[in-house]
Amino acid sequence: MKGLALSRRRQPIRDGKLRVVYLQIDPEPSYHITKLAGLEDQALTLGRVKNFDAIVKNVKTLYEEELGMTLLVVPECICLGKAPDSREGLETMKLLILLLLGAAVQCPNKELFITRIKELDVELQHNIVECIKQNWATLVLHEGLCENDNENRSAKSRSTQNVNQSNGDSQHLAVELADWKARLRKQRQEL
Repeated sequence: MKGLALSRRRQPIRDGKLRVVYLQIDPEPSYHITKLAGLEDQALTLGRVKNFDAIVKNVKTLYEEELGMTLLVVPECICLGKAPDSREGLETMKLLILLLLGAAVQCPNKELFITRIKELDVELQHNIVECIKQNWATLVLHEGLCENDNENRSAKSRSTQNVNQSNGDSQHLAVELADWKARLRKQRQEL
């Protein structure tokens, strides 16, 4: 009975509230949500998965294109759509909400969100700040590191092209490629 009550309370979040929140962050999303009204059973589950996928893609695009950051972890859309009340579903929903919160306080409409946060109880404000700090510490790769990663990818791409062009230098380039891959792994591990 308790699970059913929880499911009913969260249902609006699954079926449209996150979309409304996201549209306040980014009024012109790249990926659009489909309406779930009238859908049942498997069609409803599939619709939810597609909608969560669109929201996650929009969040990822916003972080990368607008905020210049790369997400290290993204929510699992299938889990959100199929088993939102499971432990994994709740953890995944928490991750999505943390990402939305981080985007909200950095988006072009950030003043609106920051003003609303300041209207909350002081303890709740501190909790929100801690959540945002956690978000940046564990979920997001900052711009400077992204540039290093992009340079490594570019170098790896150049090395790969060179390997294809010249058989004589192939061993040397393969070693160079392996070196770049090792450097990339090392940078990722340092995070």
